[in-house]
Amino acid sequence: MNIAILPLLSIIISFIFAVTVLDQFFARRRPYQLIYMFELLGIIIIFTGFLRNREVFGFYRFPFIHRLGRISS
Repeated sequence: MNIAILPLLSIIISFIFAVTVLDQFFARRRPYQLIYMFELLGIIIIFTGFLRNREVFGFYRFPFIHRLGRISS
């Protein structure tokens, strides 16, 4: 089993939950929903950083992820 499957699934599921919570925030205007949405975005950022690690994916296997790191540096 590829070790990158779990973080990738976490990113997808967290993104879906973040969009759902943001939609609920716009409908109900509860401040805690906005805080939950930012927490889910933090989870997405953490797991995206894990996917950028060269030990998870090979350097040539997913070059798009590594190009993002070159652009930001």
